[in-house]
Amino acid sequence: MNNFIEKLIQRNYVTNLIRNGVYLLKGLRLHPSTRIYSQGEFRYYRGTTIGERCIVTVPRGAAVRLGHKTWINHDTEISAEREIIIGDYTTVQSRCTFNGDIRIGKSCIFAANVFISSGAHYFSLKPYDLIQNQDRYRTAAGAPQDSRVVIEDDCWVGVNSVVMPGCKIGRGVVVGANSIVTRDIEPYTVVAGAPAVALKKRLQFAPPEEISAERATDMPYFYAGFSQNNTLDKNPSHGHVTAKIFSIALGCAGKTQINLELEKPDDQPVTIGYMGASAKLTDKVSIVSFKIVDAKLWKHDFTTLDAARVSIKRAWVS
Repeated sequence: MNNFIEKLIQRNYVTNLIRNGVYLLKGLRLHPSTRIYSQGEFRYYRGTTIGERCIVTVPRGAAVRLGHKTWINHDTEISAEREIIIGDYTTVQSRCTFNGDIRIGKSCIFAANVFISSGAHYFSLKPYDLIQNQDRYRTAAGAPQDSRVVIEDDCWVGVNSVVMPGCKIGRGVVVGANSIVTRDIEPYTVVAGAPAVALKKRLQFAPPEEISAERATDMPYFYAGFSQNNTLDKNPSHGHVTAKIFSIALGCAGKTQINLELEKPDDQPVTIGYMGASAKLTDKVSIVSFKIVDAKLWKHDFTTLDAARVSIKRAWVS
């Protein structure tokens, strides 16, 4: 019996070593002691690093997607129920746990021992019954047990903090050590406590009517989907490079039109979509305009409908 167990352990070790070797050849920097159990989609980019004794679990039908130069320190556990996305340049310190359905933006910082889960146990459906039974009742009824957690770009979550199911943490938020986040947090807010409450503003986030890539103070309003790592653009006059989906923050009260000044590759056609409308970029530098559908919105989501990436130099409302 002992010989059988030893052979099984040895076989699993060899299998895992081979699997990790394949990941290394594809550009994932993976410590040999880390275990990746994937029956679903496990996606990463060259330069992504996963340290010692981490465990990544991706069941069938689920996905884990790690961005460009994501860095995950030792003894971290990532277990997807639906989808866990960790954005470009995000760093995760040791012994963090991410479970369920979680979307984390770019350039975030997670200190050690952070716990994030989109799922919870149910104890009040039938308070007299076992909590484990109440979980089964909810599953049997087909009710969703997960509520997605969203953490936007440029957030810092302090040591020993917990983020509860369904919370949305806006861009630029700082969560103090030993905090428990139980509700949504507005962009650029500093919070702490159990439950976490607002202490102050990192900056006064007030979307203006015009933003420019040449003004460093406008960076917060190039809200999501931009190439903003810890190295500032060498020539901001060329604009911020967009991902396929990108968002900008503009105040639109009393305005009817949103305008973008964009730069595209010389010989590639590009079409930009916004709220069901689309516009083609005809020149290397083009200005495109869209009708504002809801002037109460400050976050505006755009899509590049072609393979080529563009740079946004300026945006304004009129």
